[in-house]
Amino acid sequence: MANHAIVYSGELPPERSLGEQKVTRDPLRVMMQRGRWLPRSQIDLELLYPISFDTKVSCVGDMDSISARKLAQYQKEVDERHHNPWMDESAPSDYHLELDNLKD
Repeated sequence: MANHAIVYSGELPPERSLGEQKVTRDPLRVMMQRGRWLPRSQIDLELLYPISFDTKVSCVGDMDSISARKLAQYQKEVDERHHNPWMDESAPSDYHLELDNLKD
């Protein structure tokens, strides 16, 4: 569970359940455009899902700036441990986080 993080949408992260005690990463906050995130949502930092150019996506909200920086650091740590070919400098650089335009 070292490669997982809890994702939440409220003001405070949810209390960790017994099974989530093994999640060592800090929770990540998303400010939803509508509705709320499920309280037990998690992200697996080892799984990358490349999205095709013609795939329709929907914005659910914005990650707050502190959480976005944590996510970028977590992803960097995972990539360094598991030489991720998607992050190789010779690979296309479409995968990135734009930290300058984040909402606080």
